[in-house]
Amino acid sequence: MRRFVIGDIHNNYKALKQVIERSNYNYNEDLLIFLGDYVDGYSQAKETIDFLLELQEKSINKPIFIMGNHDWWFLQYLKYGTIDRIWLNNGGDTTFKDFNVTNMLFEEKEKYFNFFNNLHYYYKDDDNNVFVHAGYYYGVGKDDTNTYLWDRYLWFLALELDSKWKNGDKNKIFTQYNEVFIGHTTTMNWVAKPHYPEYENNKTGRITVPMNRCNVWNLDTGAGYRGRLTIMDIDSKEYWQSDMAILLYPEEKGR
Repeated sequence: MRRFVIGDIHNNYKALKQVIERSNYNYNEDLLIFLGDYVDGYSQAKETIDFLLELQEKSINKPIFIMGNHDWWFLQYLKYGTIDRIWLNNGGDTTFKDFNVTNMLFEEKEKYFNFFNNLHYYYKDDDNNVFVHAGYYYGVGKDDTNTYLWDRYLWFLALELDSKWKNGDKNKIFTQYNEVFIGHTTTMNWVAKPHYPEYENNKTGRITVPMNRCNVWNLDTGAGYRGRLTIMDIDSKEYWQSDMAILLYPEEKGR
């Protein structure tokens, strides 16, 4: 069994299909762990969730779906009809238009509601690896749910302490787990520089490959913006990527 982790999708259905195909995902043997933010960005919200539901149905080892902050926004809409202006302005307008929940049959709406309502805030595997959308202050199970959906402290601290980590100066916030896999803060916020470990695979422009600092892996490689979607083998660290989103959706701006 191979175990894969996938970063933020943001309605990028074309990229999702590409990484599943390019990784040669085996429905009968492999396991998928998703880091959240399935919706909000490009125009194919419904196709994206339908494909995830298909993966869930066809896979012997049922995928693990983590909740992202964008998924939480959409769940509030499905639950209460809440339309948050901040949500709409951050890619939610495409999800709102594509789902057209008002005209859905009850059974169809219930299917989507159940998917989002059953998302996990975090997941810890038997190897003490942790998967969470945004991060934590103290550890999974020790923070409130807003931290798992929104917090960037963990990633910014990993960026700051990485050199000390490599020199043997460990920090308890990291060492309580083997490895940590997150999304939420896109790697495209950083430009590839010669002294960055990502430079070899991303020599020009903004970073669209996974970033590793301390024992934290950031898998949000910009699929909701102009970048790529990434799927990584948790154990070998081999990864596969989609085409750039700007090429998959040339007429759209994404988030």
